[in-house]
Amino acid sequence: MKNTIYICFPSFEKDSKDFNDQWIRKFSEYLKILLKRLMADPSDVVLCDDFKIDKNQSVISLFEDKEKNPLLVLPVSLEIITNKGFTEVLNRINEKSKKDPEYLISRVYKVLMYPVSQNDQPDFLKKLRDYNLYDDTDTNNLPFAPHQPAWQRLIDLAYDISGSLLPKDTEAAISESTTKESVVFLAETTKDQENIRDNIKRELIQSGYKVLPINPLPASPDLAKDIINKSIEQSELAIHIVGNIYGELMKDSDVSLIEFQLDTVLKNKNASDLAEIIWLPPDLKPESDSFNQYIDRLRKTALSGQSSEVIQAPVEVLKTMVRKRLSGTSQYTKTESNESVITKGKFIYLIHEFDYIQDVKKLTLDFQEGDMQIVDSDRLGSVENPVKWHRENLVACDGVLIYYPEDNAPWINSKLVDIVKAPGYGRTKPFREKIILVRDKFKDSLNNIANVDIVEMKKNYQQNIINTFR
Repeated sequence: MKNTIYICFPSFEKDSKDFNDQWIRKFSEYLKILLKRLMADPSDVVLCDDFKIDKNQSVISLFEDKEKNPLLVLPVSLEIITNKGFTEVLNRINEKSKKDPEYLISRVYKVLMYPVSQNDQPDFLKKLRDYNLYDDTDTNNLPFAPHQPAWQRLIDLAYDISGSLLPKDTEAAISESTTKESVVFLAETTKDQENIRDNIKRELIQSGYKVLPINPLPASPDLAKDIINKSIEQSELAIHIVGNIYGELMKDSDVSLIEFQLDTVLKNKNASDLAEIIWLPPDLKPESDSFNQYIDRLRKTALSGQSSEVIQAPVEVLKTMVRKRLSGTSQYTKTESNESVITKGKFIYLIHEFDYIQDVKKLTLDFQEGDMQIVDSDRLGSVENPVKWHRENLVACDGVLIYYPEDNAPWINSKLVDIVKAPGYGRTKPFREKIILVRDKFKDSLNNIANVDIVEMKKNYQQNIINTFR
């Protein structure tokens, strides 16, 4: 049975209506594409304009059945947070979360269309994680261009939604197998380092680790302290990312959240065995003399035990250190035999969208008649950790073949980005061949792609591809 995702937004003012409606519709299209890649049975995505599911049903009606937990995606802008309908939806979510705190964690997602500071957001909205789907460098706010942070955050959103929609029996099995060693505390950071934190969090989650805290820490020191302590007592590793900015002071406090998190971890005697990494960017330029002095003290004294390190280096060095600390501890470190990649003969990784499973069967048979073996990406929907399985194939394969019969720029761009990142996933040798199999009418849209061969679906193209990979 398919799940339904409701994207809830108001009717916009005349001056902003065209652009905002276009933004939300484009967002929903890309979200559908990503969910389709991650889930064997993708969800329906319903646009709730003016908070209406259809002409006769309001989003508010979803809360009438107390047994149901509707999954809501809330686009947010300054215009939206002042809307009465949006306030009413927030009130209903708040009422439900009081009875079921888990609802807020796994069924409600906040998407920022434009920058909206925490201070400008309603108190209840601050509890939700920010998925910043805007680009500070793009004055037109054109969303989701591949290679930009906004695109990566959209992938994060799709990954989190797909995880929350796991069948209950699968979710329970994963929960039971999660041990202390598979949990990492990734401290919140300042705005100038958010992209770095997102990047680290993304790689940890996609490698099978649980990352805490799940939602933003509250501004109240007492509440934040409780969450931090509970998080680090479950964790094997704590990572602190310190940038150029000290950050805003916490409520009724004279320290920022950055310093507060570090101090809380240092003082927790129940986490004495916790391994800790404090990372400083190589081009660190503290915003003030007082913050510079704090960093100097940090280097000398904070978390100075044998299991702690303070480093100032490129982010790739940080990633290497994290992998080293966590090596051999994740539940996904060893690939299960029923999910392992094929290594007999030449190994070709065939990538395609789910709709084309039948189309590629003939091509698969042609390969297996020769001295090559092919792994078909249609298995992504059946393995326990699809992203990790996909990356392992990119590392182990001799060549990549992308089946691309229709024009779908976001999808093909995401696959090409994965190929470029393969060395970062552990690949040590060049690809024997990288081929995009395309219909003639879509060939021109791929003209600017470098280091990839474009093959048209013409007579005997199967044998031509086989000869190329040989």
